[in-house]
Formats: sequence, C-alpha cells, structure tokens
Amino acid sequence: MALAGEFWENVWEDARKAGREEGREEGREEGRKEIVLLFVQKLAKDGQSQSEIMTYLETELGLSEDEAQEYYQLAMTKA
Repeated sequence: MALAGEFWENVWEDARKAGREEGREEGREEGRKEIVLLFVQKLAKDGQSQSEIMTYLETELGLSEDEAQEYYQLAMTKA
C-alpha cells in the first residue's frame, strides 16, 4: 500500500508542476499582449498611421496580418 501512496503523491506532484508551468506560460502570453497593446496605443498617440503600425507589428513582431489587425483594433478600443 505504501507504493500506491507514493505513486499518487508523485502523480499529484507532477500535475502540480505541470499546472504551475502552464500558469507561468499563460502569464507570459498575457503580459506580452498587454505590452503590445500599450505599444500600439503609444505609436498611435505619437501620430503613426494604422498602416505604419500594422507593418511594424507584422515585420518586427512577426504577427500575421489578422493578428496585427486584432491587436490594433483592441488597442484602439482601450485607448
């Protein structure tokens, strides 16, 4: 029976570790989104056109056209 208890303790610990890592990854992604949104707002406030901002997001950040459009629209609604 002790082996079964150890087994479940190990399973539980592995699940907790995996959950923590997943949470960290989600936090990093959410932080990246917030930074990009703030950056887009700043560029717009500084007079950059939508096409200039979109080009930057696509070329420098490697976003697809759809992703760049989504970030731009979201940033403008939060501005």
